[in-house]
Amino acid sequence: MVKYKLLVALILIVTNASFGQERKVVRDFGIWVGAAVQKKVHKNVRLELDQQLRTHVNSTRLDDYLADFGAEYAISKHFDVGANIRYIYNVRRFEGARHDLRYNVDFGFKIDIVKKLRVYYRLRYHQKFETFYQPSKEFNTTIRNRIKLRYKLPKRNQIYLSGEVFRFFPRFGDAYFNTIRLCLGDKVDITSGSIDVAFCYEVEPESSWPASFYFLRIGYVWKP
Repeated sequence: MVKYKLLVALILIVTNASFGQERKVVRDFGIWVGAAVQKKVHKNVRLELDQQLRTHVNSTRLDDYLADFGAEYAISKHFDVGANIRYIYNVRRFEGARHDLRYNVDFGFKIDIVKKLRVYYRLRYHQKFETFYQPSKEFNTTIRNRIKLRYKLPKRNQIYLSGEVFRFFPRFGDAYFNTIRLCLGDKVDITSGSIDVAFCYEVEPESSWPASFYFLRIGYVWKP
């Protein structure tokens, strides 16, 4: 009888552990597709309107829809600042869809190491407010550091490699690094603007059970 009870207890433990593992996908693939309009309204000021669709669960389900409006100001040849506001239709897996609002503040630096090889650095601060249509004091704050190397080929292609680290500051609790993102891509200049295609990888560096996410990013920018 004791052995039978121990066996039942062991089965329940294994079952609960398996169920918990099924709720978190540790490896996934998605596709991010976007279209944007960029317009220079002054020699130092550029406006941009961007929309994106993002998928997950091996690209079979919608993850997010994004609508983004921002502005960038070139301080000098090497420095710029920017800000934008983003609406996010967040299709969450277990708790239902949510309407979020986020704003970013950016500081950028760029310099040419040698001819055709350029280094970009971007510091981004952003806050995301959950269910913005309801009064809420909840918000998420993240600081992101991104370094990007771009090499311009003889014709229209600009290949690049970028790495970005996300540091998350929860409202309650200690800050931690929640995402590392790496991308390898190619930006192609065309008559009406540009097309950007990249393959990216994300991982949770400080998670006890880190999730890996691979995604193909395809973006078109129209520059009237």
